Amino acid sequence: MNVCLALMLTILFLSGCATTPHINDSDSSADKLQSKIAEEQAGQEGNEEVLAVVNGHEITIGDYNNRLKRLSAYEKARYRGEEGHKEFLKTLIRQKVMVQKAREMELDKDEEVQRKISVLLQDVTERVLIEALIKQEILDKVTVTDKEAKAYYDEHKEEFRKKETIGIRQIIVATEEEAKEIRQELEKGADFAKLANEKSIDQSMANQGNTISYFERGKMPGQFEEACFILKAGEISDPVKTRFGYHVIKLENRQEASLKEFYEVSDEIKEKLLAGKQRKEHQEWLQQLEMKAKIEMKSGFGEVQAESP
Repeated sequence: MNVCLALMLTILFLSGCATTPHINDSDSSADKLQSKIAEEQAGQEGNEEVLAVVNGHEITIGDYNNRLKRLSAYEKARYRGEEGHKEFLKTLIRQKVMVQKAREMELDKDEEVQRKISVLLQDVTERVLIEALIKQEILDKVTVTDKEAKAYYDEHKEEFRKKETIGIRQIIVATEEEAKEIRQELEKGADFAKLANEKSIDQSMANQGNTISYFERGKMPGQFEEACFILKAGEISDPVKTRFGYHVIKLENRQEASLKEFYEVSDEIKEKLLAGKQRKEHQEWLQQLEMKAKIEMKSGFGEVQAESP
């Protein structure tokens, strides 16, 4: 059978498009699965609790979680919640059924199958060993202290300075005359949200009549920003023309430019410094490792034509 076709059929089967083996889907069994998974993830006992038995072969909570951990974040999202947990267990059962059938047919003894398994085992083994080596030689040894983080903060304070920020509400209309009329109504005490819902031509603004939008200085078009930042809290602007129409702006509050405190950014600094130190340490460590190794670079590949990456 064509390899691609076989792969597609396998994917369809595992995703539930093929016949699904029977599983007890009662509420009690689903609850048991949910609670046991939560228990194992919390580090409690129960890792060997049996979730299913397929032709005499057990699938335990440990098996379940080990397989789940290998999935990407996107794949894990498919199996969230109680129904997701049940569906993932069904997937493991389908895989177990197919593996058992393959062994029954002695496909595991096929020469080509054994060759592929050997290649995969070698690849996985090498990756696991490299990860373990890097963890032991780099990740477990490189740290960032509070003193180092504080020194970085003191030397790079401009990175942690918050710009002046304002909170505004606005109504957008088509003409300057209408904008002036709205401003007069607001000055007399009209409800801003009500007028926004009734008058604004921008429905996103109209539907957010009670919502305050926050802007940092330097983030808005020049004329519009100037009109906003000259206001005092509670003041309403004269009509401001932009390509969207005429804006009536009310300044709700202002936050002056300030420096973030060290405690607010210490974790962020540590993560940044740690990543940099780990990269540097890894490069130097790997260079030393290569220098100590006996490496012979051949001038060519002989008669073997290498494939392009």
